Amino acid sequence: MRHIAHLQIGPAGFRIGSHWRAPIAQLEDLYREIILDHYRSPRNRGSLETPPAVVAQGHNPLCGDEIQVYLLVDGDMVKDVKVGGQGCSISQSSASMMTQAIKGKIKS
Repeated sequence: MRHIAHLQIGPAGFRIGSHWRAPIAQLEDLYREIILDHYRSPRNRGSLETPPAVVAQGHNPLCGDEIQVYLLVDGDMVKDVKVGGQGCSISQSSASMMTQAIKGKIKS
């Protein structure tokens, strides 16, 4: 798991780097930093062999974002997940974060 560098939580709120900020501004900075981190260094990028993995594809005609999600399930556990595609930083970062959230989890 990757960690955001220089993040501290204290009684005055949050500190990113050497700057203390109001809690709302710091949450916005943290959100922005997490999104940019996943956009610059996406996790679980690529594809998986199908079969045994399954693939789902999506396309947003309004903005042009495209995504492919490859999922390998072993029993009830998500054994591996990969994403491909292209789009804005929000869509690509969200896909990266989603893979980290579901990899190794039990499906319900």
